[in-house]
Amino acid sequence: MRAKAAFASGNTGTRRWSKVQLVMAILSKAFIDLDRAINKYPRECIVMQPMNVREKMASLIPKHSCGNLLAYCFTKSGIYETTIELADVISDSVIKAVNNFSKVHHDTEEGKSMVLDSILEMANIPISTHLIAFSSWCKFPFYEANFGFGKPIWAALGQ
Repeated sequence: MRAKAAFASGNTGTRRWSKVQLVMAILSKAFIDLDRAINKYPRECIVMQPMNVREKMASLIPKHSCGNLLAYCFTKSGIYETTIELADVISDSVIKAVNNFSKVHHDTEEGKSMVLDSILEMANIPISTHLIAFSSWCKFPFYEANFGFGKPIWAALGQ
């Protein structure tokens, strides 16, 4: 998938998207096009994805501590010509978020407020905006948990 996207964009290896970013871009582009076809006018769209910031913050959180530090990454989409341009914007947004989190410690007020602000940002999204939410939990260690009964066979997210 990455090779096809790189070839289609003329990218010779200078840009590397994750599989998740490419799938998000493909699905987002389809949802954006569908939304524009239904509504007959372009609406502002925001692509939202959760991020595990446990290993991305400046201070190390013990690997075996309970829970994950979850933050949301929001990508505003304009009128993009191609799926590849949307993948670039999503990738840039994630890189920017990771860089911002890497500068703060999780146990400081600034670190706590950054995580909380990323979650509260959803409340500031206007109702007229088309929100496309993804939940790729690929690198979350749900199946590594062991509370004395062995590793889980199946894990599901609670809403």
